[in-house]
Amino acid sequence: ISLSLILGCLTHSVMMGSINIAVPSMMTSLRADVTQIQWVLTAFMIARTVVMPTLSWLGGLLGNRRLYLTSLTVYLAASMLCGLSWNLETMILFRVLQGLSAGYLTPLGMAILHQTYPPGKRGMAMGVFMAGMSFGPAIGPSLGGYLVEHLSWRAVFYINLPIGLVALLGAMAVTLPESERREGRGLDLLGLVT
Repeated sequence: ISLSLILGCLTHSVMMGSINIAVPSMMTSLRADVTQIQWVLTAFMIARTVVMPTLSWLGGLLGNRRLYLTSLTVYLAASMLCGLSWNLETMILFRVLQGLSAGYLTPLGMAILHQTYPPGKRGMAMGVFMAGMSFGPAIGPSLGGYLVEHLSWRAVFYINLPIGLVALLGAMAVTLPESERREGRGLDLLGLVT
């Protein structure tokens, strides 16, 4: 389970580290100026942040495993759509979709590790998980530069697909302990809005 979760978050962290390198090429291809192209980055961050407070409610409703699998699937589909985007508006729309799904990946990964590992092994599992998350931003800019120079800015989004598919298949193969319980708590809409 740890490898699958690490790969899931690695796809997200590599892309985050490499997309900044692709921005100048994206500006040319999508015919956007500096203020417009910033929305490609900002829309993702806003969407990712907005969904995080709903994690407990949605995880209790669907179960952490199902929510993780759904989020990773949507993230991979959105990554592919970002690579296929034909103008700035579609790119921003697909980045919002990508951000909505990415907002759940890291916190869910940590929650699943907490559920899966006994107390004596949780520290090690979390350490390996966080090391994987640190590895992405370290290689992201170099990998992004290589992809943009030798292929296209679109490859920065497509690189998520093979790594993410391995993570998805690994996560599908693992069954969480029976202690996962679903709760029908209501969504604190006022808290979310504020």
